[in-house]
Amino acid sequence: MTSSWEVLHGSVQGPRKQLCQDRMKFRRRDGDVLVLAVADGHGARAHRYSHIGARLAVDAFLEVVDQAPEITARWARRELGALVVHRWNELVAQHHHREPPLRQPDLELYGTTLIGGVLAPHATLACQIGDGDLCVVIDGEVHMPLRAETAAFGDETDSLCSANARHLARIWWEPHRRPGLVTLSTDGLSNSFADPAGFGAFVSGLRDRLAERGADPVQQDLPGWLDRAASYSGDDTTLLAAWRAAPQDDEEWTPHPMTAKET
Repeated sequence: MTSSWEVLHGSVQGPRKQLCQDRMKFRRRDGDVLVLAVADGHGARAHRYSHIGARLAVDAFLEVVDQAPEITARWARRELGALVVHRWNELVAQHHHREPPLRQPDLELYGTTLIGGVLAPHATLACQIGDGDLCVVIDGEVHMPLRAETAAFGDETDSLCSANARHLARIWWEPHRRPGLVTLSTDGLSNSFADPAGFGAFVSGLRDRLAERGADPVQQDLPGWLDRAASYSGDDTTLLAAWRAAPQDDEEWTPHPMTAKET
């Protein structure tokens, strides 16, 4: 079955950064299901393995979704955050055992944020821990359903390495309106704009360019846009987007569980 989703992706290392801390990953599955994840390692001296923590975070999200027998609103709201954090902890422990100087796992060394999404024909699911941005375009309007109510102070953010990380997951479930565009991005992108309205205008413009030109030309231009954004924010900048070329944004769905199958 041909997927209805076109995927665009790009990542740029921030100026004067020694190592890009951002990681992203996506996977297509049976039933026109697309799973996406973006993570941003903290990068400070206290988090020297955070680039690895970010890679393990996107792996953890995709693994948890793959292993779920059914993905429902109840499962997402009650279990998803805890399962992702638990799997990330396991992957961190596995990496830790390959680092002889470390006697006890120190999650803070691997600190990272995470945004994950599941795009299915019957519903859209997203999960977020920490900063970064999930944007969805529905009926031509840009929504940021997981945006934190209060801004983080300075560089502080919720993290997978937090002691209460399982309770920090923000969940969004939309069973009725299917987005035409979904973007997951690290905070290096939104921080390059003066305010949230400017960032929203960028996402709206991205949707317009995709509609006018198609995915391939926009994908070619994306690295240049991200490089410019990184020059303003000074941070690593990553965007992972899914676009439906001919969306029916106003269509109504009949909610039902999604049975998870391996591709």
